[in-house]
Amino acid sequence: MLVEAGADINDRGGKECGGITPLHDAAQWGNFVIVKYLVESGANILAKDDEGRSALQTVENLLEDDPEDINNENRQSIQRYLKQVSVNPPKPRKIVKKVTEKDDLFTTGCDSSFTYQQELKPVYTSTQKTQNKENTPISHSRIIRTSDSVSLQRAKLDRLTRTSKNGASKSTIKSAKRQVSSDWLVEDDLPKSKRKVPQDPFRGSGKKRSRQSKLSCSRKFEDDDSSPDVPEVVPSPQPTTSVKPTSIISPIPPVTSAADHPKLRVKIKISDSLFFLPVKSNQTIANLAEEAAQRYRTKVGILPKLSLTTKDGAELDNEDLASQLLVDGDELVGVIEEAEHVGLLEKYLETCTRMSVEPDFRDIFTGPSSQISLSRSLAKTKQLECFFTTILCCTGIRKLDLSFNRLSKEVLTTFCSVLPTLSSLSDINISGCGINNTNFTKVSQSLAKLPLTSLRIDYNGLSNCFTAIIELWVALPELSSVSAMSCTLNTKYEISPDLSEKLHLSKIVSLDLSQNFIKHFPKFPHKMKSLALGGSSVSGIKLPTTLESLCLENCDLNDSNFREILSELRAVTTFSAPFNHLTSESVVDLAMLFPRLSILDLSSNPLTGEGVETLSLVAPPTLTLQNCRAGDVTADVITALYDSVAVCDLSYNKIDYPRICKELSDSVRNSVTCQGNKLIIKGLGSEKR
Repeated sequence: MLVEAGADINDRGGKECGGITPLHDAAQWGNFVIVKYLVESGANILAKDDEGRSALQTVENLLEDDPEDINNENRQSIQRYLKQVSVNPPKPRKIVKKVTEKDDLFTTGCDSSFTYQQELKPVYTSTQKTQNKENTPISHSRIIRTSDSVSLQRAKLDRLTRTSKNGASKSTIKSAKRQVSSDWLVEDDLPKSKRKVPQDPFRGSGKKRSRQSKLSCSRKFEDDDSSPDVPEVVPSPQPTTSVKPTSIISPIPPVTSAADHPKLRVKIKISDSLFFLPVKSNQTIANLAEEAAQRYRTKVGILPKLSLTTKDGAELDNEDLASQLLVDGDELVGVIEEAEHVGLLEKYLETCTRMSVEPDFRDIFTGPSSQISLSRSLAKTKQLECFFTTILCCTGIRKLDLSFNRLSKEVLTTFCSVLPTLSSLSDINISGCGINNTNFTKVSQSLAKLPLTSLRIDYNGLSNCFTAIIELWVALPELSSVSAMSCTLNTKYEISPDLSEKLHLSKIVSLDLSQNFIKHFPKFPHKMKSLALGGSSVSGIKLPTTLESLCLENCDLNDSNFREILSELRAVTTFSAPFNHLTSESVVDLAMLFPRLSILDLSSNPLTGEGVETLSLVAPPTLTLQNCRAGDVTADVITALYDSVAVCDLSYNKIDYPRICKELSDSVRNSVTCQGNKLIIKGLGSEKR
């Protein structure tokens, strides 16, 4: 739309855009369709951004930097395409600028819409050229009609008839009549029979008629589908009673049969579902029950055998005609006698056939119906709508994984309507689904109706939804595990004391808020066992003393503040603090702070060989010390680690293992795995403990 409206296809945006063109933007996001459209519309494939990179170079850099990105398949297609067009440029696309204009062409009050493909010139008749220039033109060249052609032509004929007294030629009127007569071939599938025009009761037999009565008899109905060539109206005797004359003949209402509008409709309630069905004249109670059962099967996936009763419990005979027993608006109850469960695969194939969609998710429905995973399927809109229609009202689904499927606005609406029908769903993963500040309220309202115990909403842009997320947690009484990694959460908004207290009383035991901007936090749940606050500043956060597992990755821990932050956490058994500033001076205190520690990860901390040596004396069974600048580790330290730990990972420390290997005993040497930069020791710590 922007290109057709005249937008610059090589626009580089503002100062903060880095000089990229729309082609750069579409290429780096892997949108092949937009890239192809821009190139064919004349985009400069050699345009470079502020860093001197063309669109092709941008794609190649992204493929090299992140080989596991989900958009790389599309980027590879774009890479091949840009290389091809750089050698053989495509023929530029012809852009037709469309202008939509509304104009009253033929008669007052007739608002018609036309689309012009070129500058149009009005065509006038010879009679109209002599009239006022403000008169409406009779026809236009190369007009594409988007309104009712029949109504416009009749309005034109009506105007010509009214102005014939002023000199309009008969040939002009006849030409317009022929045009109107043949117009049904364009608008209608089949011709309709001509309707007889009722006689004008106010037309006298011999008296001179007024101009008003002439116009009344010659006027056509605007809603008449017949041809304007009507026979001459036979005069009728003038009525004896005085009636006020009118200039418009009332249209004859169309005749409709009773079958077109059924008057008998009933409500049938089956379990928790209510259906509204029309009743045909020859339909029996048994036929009505079968139709209700089919509708229930489409919705729930269960084909029941029903017996119908009235609302007060009166039984209905299957052989009786429904029209003789029921009245319009009656409510019946469908009692399920037997039920046949329809498999999800069969229901999915039926839905694909009905929606004309390829069954690409056939393998998903062949496994256990209680666990369905659609993770990273990169499904299109139609496929996702077919998927959600299939699982509608499937009460057996307990775990649903939709991670990294981009949900469009239409699909998200379908998703929110399907969620409340999954009454047994307890575990859902909607990470990376495009949920943002705008649509989170709608999603949370649907999630709040489920008996969830586990919720993952990682990698969604929810920067302004911190309060709304806590309200969702509080609204789910059985929720125990929550993950909201990398959601750009910002805690600048204050949490009310009432909401903070409700969160403190919730049943959440596991909470992952890594890679967010958490600076302060309300009261943690009182039963919290596991917490991850990677990337946050924890100096102002009071951690719960009930924690058993704690991850503080990249949280600015150092030798001076870690004691104050961790002093009351005596129950911790798993502690992970990579990418901090802890040195060899802190390791002894860590061992004293956590007497029950069994797993310790201090990767990417400047411990050096001295810190590793100290840890070998008080190390827990599982120890990870990757990239700790411990290249000066000696053979004695490795032997001590072998005696004290079960597994120790010293990878990426640049240890000269071939040199110190000669000083190790055979048992220690056989327990060490050294491949390139990896160095792993499997010791005797587990056996001793």
